[in-house]
Amino acid sequence: MVTVGDVLLDVVVVASAPLVADDDVPARIRLEPGGQAANVATWVAALGARATAIGPVAPSAAGRLVTEHLARSGVRLIGVEVDEIGSVVSVVARGSRSLASDAGDLGWPERLDPGLLPDDVDRLHVSGYALFRGRDADAVVRLVERARRLGARLSVDLSSATLIEEYSDRAAREVLLDAIRPDLVFGTLAEWSALRLDAQAAGFVAVRKDGAAGVEVFERGRRSHHAAPLVEVVDATGAGDAFAAGYLVGGIDAAIEAAASCLTKTGAFPH
Repeated sequence: MVTVGDVLLDVVVVASAPLVADDDVPARIRLEPGGQAANVATWVAALGARATAIGPVAPSAAGRLVTEHLARSGVRLIGVEVDEIGSVVSVVARGSRSLASDAGDLGWPERLDPGLLPDDVDRLHVSGYALFRGRDADAVVRLVERARRLGARLSVDLSSATLIEEYSDRAAREVLLDAIRPDLVFGTLAEWSALRLDAQAAGFVAVRKDGAAGVEVFERGRRSHHAAPLVEVVDATGAGDAFAAGYLVGGIDAAIEAAASCLTKTGAFPH
């Protein structure tokens, strides 16, 4: 399994109380990899499959920490070099979450080289952030074309309704249907709505996620609904990435189980 997308540093702060201006509160603080490519690859590895992530890498302390942590988790990182990777600080306190994000170098997908793709790739999973955030998706498409020549199956996560709207739904559909031609696409209800594409008639397996309302899978003209389990939600960060990894490794039941496991802990990383 090879994932393509963001690789960044997550700083997860679990505070004993809401933060107070000009004062200090006790907290547990954890540093770990984040970003869609890193999250999906790490869950894939945790579920027993071989995983490689392709994304930005940096010689900085944060970049080295992320690379080393992924390696300890069984994930190989192949990267496009940037000066500094992005980072996200997530402050969790009494059930609420606040984020501060530094996206880092956003131009790295345009510098992707198809030669980065391992020859033994069985499945390539592409983040919508890599597809729709830059000026064009040509470099990502060339990577996909090489994966197709190597016989890999292709999946895409739509990732962000806002991103699709900014890119334009028409352009996003053209990239997806004409250039990528995926076997499988994941998206939330909002993301499918922003794309303005009928999941049931899309021509590929379409997975539509709707939080606590469950998941719909459209395949070969058939629709199936799968209920979400009742769990105590601690933090929703990364649950969609865990779901994608579970689905790619073991199908819908493994997807639901992985997402539920992610929801019951803090952070996106499997522990």
